[in-house]
Amino acid sequence: MGIKQDEMTFIVPLPLHEVGRRLSQAVQQLNPDDVADVAHDGGSLGAFDDRADIEIAVVGSNIFGMGGWALQAYVVEGDGMCHVQLIALGDDFMSTAMAGARNSVSLNASRKKRDQLASMVR
Repeated sequence: MGIKQDEMTFIVPLPLHEVGRRLSQAVQQLNPDDVADVAHDGGSLGAFDDRADIEIAVVGSNIFGMGGWALQAYVVEGDGMCHVQLIALGDDFMSTAMAGARNSVSLNASRKKRDQLASMVR
């Protein structure tokens, strides 16, 4: 049982503050249930982990609460441009079977939201 993921990366030739503004507006258009910082489990050595300039997790529900979707977004600024990584998350088959479709995270729904987010940020 576990989580599947599907990653997309691209470069946006804009400064971090502009990409952050676009990302914020785009996330709100997805109508999420929650937006949070990505949790790190680095323990006492966590201060030495490489971190992105922006790291967020976004989750939402599908119509009538049947399942949900989840994304992670990472933005790293460098050389006057930003490297963006968007990750669609979803439960694997066994997790869905155990929890039921109502309580699962759909990788397909997450991919659709990720693709919408990418088109708004680019």
